[in-house]
Amino acid sequence: MIRLATPLDAQQLFLLNQEFNGIGVVTLDIIKDRILNNKYEIIVVSEEDGVVVGFVCAQVMISFCYSKTYAEITEVFVTKEHRRKGHARKMIEFMQAYCLENYNVDNFQLFTGRNNRKAKRLYKSLGYRRDSATMMRNSNKKIQS
Repeated sequence: MIRLATPLDAQQLFLLNQEFNGIGVVTLDIIKDRILNNKYEIIVVSEEDGVVVGFVCAQVMISFCYSKTYAEITEVFVTKEHRRKGHARKMIEFMQAYCLENYNVDNFQLFTGRNNRKAKRLYKSLGYRRDSATMMRNSNKKIQS
């Protein structure tokens, strides 16, 4: 079953996120808080027999510069034993439909690893295309102003 995450999913999402992003990246309390209070993050889960086996997160981006919003898919994860069964595709499709209906989203974007061929195939099959944007990042702890 594909659905929005609820606070009852926090423990399972905590464990999945440890598998995906590593231990100590986020606490269970933070996950609970974000599910409850971040209305611009959409968290979709795929559940099989009462167990969450994957998640997709998207951030709805709203700016004064544009009349329409867009969403950025920030995370896509499915446990190893549940991959290649359509979970990621169904979660992304669900998320897109939800964002279109509830946030007047104009378009969707995502970033993926340069060598992540399987993910790229999935995203292309869903209509995502490479554009000319270049991602730049500043990971300095101290930002100079």
